[in-house]
Amino acid sequence: MTALGKEGAHALGMKAEGSCPEGFHHLGDGCYFLSRNAFTWPEALTICENSAADLAVIETEGENSLVKGWIRGQRDGIMSGVWISGNDILEEGHWVYAMSQRGLVYTDWAPNEPNHMGTTENCIELQKYTDFRWNDNNCEQHRQVLCKRS
Repeated sequence: MTALGKEGAHALGMKAEGSCPEGFHHLGDGCYFLSRNAFTWPEALTICENSAADLAVIETEGENSLVKGWIRGQRDGIMSGVWISGNDILEEGHWVYAMSQRGLVYTDWAPNEPNHMGTTENCIELQKYTDFRWNDNNCEQHRQVLCKRS
């Protein structure tokens, strides 16, 4: 089994919480899965798809606060950042959600972000070192994955 398959299997192999599928945590009106391992942003899309979920779309300040609070509780298990859905791969500076290609309706950028440092930062992570504020990063960096089922 590939690393992607193992992570997807891990997402489905844990005890269910509330009305969420096994391996997912109930927050607000969604079910979230946080990977233990780190992957590139394109791999993150596959991880979520393999778990019948999407890379997390965060659309409100309330949802962002719930997610950040939960992730803060996992801080010791967070390596450096967590991938979420937003990207500007198709058009620089036009940030959209991965699956729908709709423009972002909410953001929580860290100070001076997005900065597109090095001309290759096209994917959004929740960055540990900015208390999980949003950062644009190189999509080929390895980060943990936040999947969401609505």
